[in-house]
Amino acid sequence: METWKNLKRIREHSLAKNKNLEAIFITEEIAQRISDEYQVFSVMGKSLLLGVMHFQRMPVWMICINPKSHKKRKYIFESESTFERYFEIIEEDE
Repeated sequence: METWKNLKRIREHSLAKNKNLEAIFITEEIAQRISDEYQVFSVMGKSLLLGVMHFQRMPVWMICINPKSHKKRKYIFESESTFERYFEIIEEDE
């Protein structure tokens, strides 16, 4: 089972404003399982359908921008290059 990784922003992002962020890396091998579990996207071949005619190619990072929320969680999806530009994974021992 894939685990969520804690993140920190290394520069300002237009949608991810919280300090507490979590992300999971979605590949073709696990996409259907993640889709079934969280029900926030559909798998269409090698892409994810995120909304009306909004596709994102895999692999992709699914970032929870409000992980501490007791209401509905909100997610954004970023490519590897964009992810590396804005975020850094916090290691467990930090």
